[in-house]
Amino acid sequence: MSISSCRILALSSGKGGVGKTSITINTGLALTQKGYRVCVFDADTNLANINIMLRQTPEYTLEHVINGKKSVTEIMLQKEGLYVVPGASGLSDFVNFNKQQKDSLLQALNTCREVFDFILIDSAAGISDSVLSFMQIAQQNVLVITPEPTSLTDAFSLLKVFVKRKPVSHVSVIVNQVVHEQQAKSIYKRFSKAVEKYIGLSVDYIGGIVRDDYFSSSICLQNPVILQNPNGDVSQNFQEIADIISQRQVNLSASEAIRHFVNVNEQAAPGFSPTQKEQAVLSRQNLLKARLIKKIKQTEIKDEQLQLMINMLTPESRSAEPEKMHNKDDKAAILCSIQYAQMAADV
Repeated sequence: MSISSCRILALSSGKGGVGKTSITINTGLALTQKGYRVCVFDADTNLANINIMLRQTPEYTLEHVINGKKSVTEIMLQKEGLYVVPGASGLSDFVNFNKQQKDSLLQALNTCREVFDFILIDSAAGISDSVLSFMQIAQQNVLVITPEPTSLTDAFSLLKVFVKRKPVSHVSVIVNQVVHEQQAKSIYKRFSKAVEKYIGLSVDYIGGIVRDDYFSSSICLQNPVILQNPNGDVSQNFQEIADIISQRQVNLSASEAIRHFVNVNEQAAPGFSPTQKEQAVLSRQNLLKARLIKKIKQTEIKDEQLQLMINMLTPESRSAEPEKMHNKDDKAAILCSIQYAQMAADV
């Protein structure tokens, strides 16, 4: 296979607990079942856990590759045709890697590009330099969100910081933990409109994943749902997502994405890393968010104002009548979710 035909996708999320790693694994297996050679790259340098979810114990990890002790092909694991580069917990963020370590990591990705059709990078949750760096390296970014307001606002913040890195790759969205496909599309539409309005970034829709008992139990059993219950609704969701990913045209080559990442990082001002600035923004956002919540809890919320905010949320949320919502904490959570997104755009 040609190195130029390999596709690199980075899966990320604004917060933990949205199912990103499970989605990465099951999407990789779905692509493998369609005949593609796929590698999942565990890029969570804080809490690597893909091998745990596959019930495998690696002898070597990405740390050995970064420190030059092993090649990436020597540390790979395999599960039902899916190859895995096991991550290493406790590594420092990418920004703290020395030049040799960064070069080793990029070389590992280039080696994988020579062998695989798809490389799925499972980054850490949240906003860190490592997450943003892997998002820059990818040709396509897949953002995982759920209907929870905190998931949406944190994902919004992640994209807000990401665009400051001058990205050239495209961003797509997967909505997890929905009741049905219509809910997933509704949440995506509201989220994408907010992102386009306040950030100026266009994101498209890949698919939704329904809530399912098999999906939850598969994590405890350390056996991906697409293997445990291949004919179930969730497995069908992953097959559809794999179809969309494999059929989608990508104008940016992996080489161009990596080259852009290197150029942008080399141009960063000495003594002041992008992460420092970004973390300052996030600290201010968190401070304002805490103040906003406190203020809302201390004051009465006008029901007509609350209804305006509710209208921007999901149909399920809109069904709640403001006059019946006497709990200030509930009102605060809903109002804060929208105001925080607007506030983040102005910080």
